[in-house]
Formats: sequence, C-alpha cells, structure tokens
Amino acid sequence: MRIFADTNVLFPFSVMDLLLALTENEVHELVWSDFPAGPLAALGLRVATPDEYLCELFESAPAEVVATIDRLAEEKRNPPMTPDDLLARVGKTAPAFADKARRHFS
Repeated sequence: MRIFADTNVLFPFSVMDLLLALTENEVHELVWSDFPAGPLAALGLRVATPDEYLCELFESAPAEVVATIDRLAEEKRNPPMTPDDLLARVGKTAPAFADKARRHFS
C-alpha cells in the first residue's frame, strides 16, 4: 500500500514515529509530497487525516499495527515507554485510533 503524506502538514513526532515504524514493518510505503485534495479527488483518491488513516489501517491489519506499536514502545529509551504511553501521545492527534488500539493492550 502506498501512502502519500502531505509535506505541508505538521505531524506530531509520535504520529510520525508510528507511520515510519509501520513503513519499516512493510505495512505501507510513505511518499512525501504536497498533494491538494481537489485534484486527488478528481483522480478517485481520497485525502484522510492521520486519525482516519490509522483507524482504517488498524481495521485492515490489526496484528501488524499492534506488533508495530509493541516494537516502537520497546525501542523508546529516553524516556522509556509502554504501548499505553505511546498511544497516549499518538492519541493527541489520532484519538479514535488510540482508543481502538488501546483495547488490545489492556
């Protein structure tokens, strides 16, 4: 799956960490560019918020997303993080996704 990330949108580091970690796990490929929604819609493509995208990804590949969250939390050293800590940070930008994912770590 190829994901186009808008370079004009400022993503919090927690969301970018998760998106990049999912790329490392070959869940998707990020393509950095500046794509306006109007022309994309004309091509049958949809622009989604990070929350919408992560929710859709979680629904289509839950095991891969949970494994990526686990791995990413394990790699955090300064400060150390649990999956819950990581989801708390991601939840500031992607609250629906964080709520869905958090159920798998409770």
